[in-house]
This record gives sequence, structure tokens and C-alpha cells, in this order.
Amino acid sequence: MDLQIEKTEAPQWMVDLFKAIDELDFSPSSGFKILTDDIQMNFVNQQLRGIENVKAFFNKLDGPMITHHYITTVLKTGDCYIMKGTATLRKKGESEDHNMNLDPLMNILWLNEEGKVARYIVDVPPSISTKAGI
Repeated sequence: MDLQIEKTEAPQWMVDLFKAIDELDFSPSSGFKILTDDIQMNFVNQQLRGIENVKAFFNKLDGPMITHHYITTVLKTGDCYIMKGTATLRKKGESEDHNMNLDPLMNILWLNEEGKVARYIVDVPPSISTKAGI
């Protein structure tokens, strides 16, 4: 099967997921509901398995921060979505001139047969991950 990569609009579930990450909203109706219970996630050099471990990881990583994700480009091929975007982060209590920019930020999200994200890969350039301590 020869699948083509197409540029597409960000699906609402993706927008909702990044909003939930930014707000650390782990409620049952948040954007995290798109992830399977046994999600496999690779976040730069971290490997996580299971929705509760993913939520705990985001809480630990982003809890002390103010985070905003921006989706700039979404590509789709089959059941795979590739998101290119950016994120700004800064420690709570610091001014905006302390923002750290993760640019580019790449996300690969693989959907299962039920339309939920079963595999999630996040990466940034090595120089940025070193600076950000991730």
C-alpha cells in the first residue's frame, strides 16, 4: 500500500490534547481522553507506557511551568498524524522574558482502529532538549 502524506487542518482532538497538556487538565473529559489506556509514549529520551504514567510525567514536567503549545503544520498519512509546532515554557512566577522556546517541536501520533492515539512520539532538536533539561 502506497500512502500519501497530506497537509491537513489540526483535528479537534489534537487541539484538545495540547490544551489539556497546557492546562494540566487530567479530567475524564479533557483532551487526554484521545489516548489509549495502554498508550506507548516516547518523549525525547523518556519512554512511558500507560495513560496514568503519561499524565504523571506531564504533571512532573509541566507542573512548575506555564506552557503554551502552538500547532503550525499537521500532516496525515493513513492513521498517522505528524504535528510540527512550537511550545513556550517558563517557570511559574517568572516574567515572559524568561520564556524558553521549543522550536521546532515534532509530534507523531499513531491512531488505533478505534481512532484513539496508541503511540505518541515527541521530539525536539538536541540543543533544545539539553537546554530545557529534557
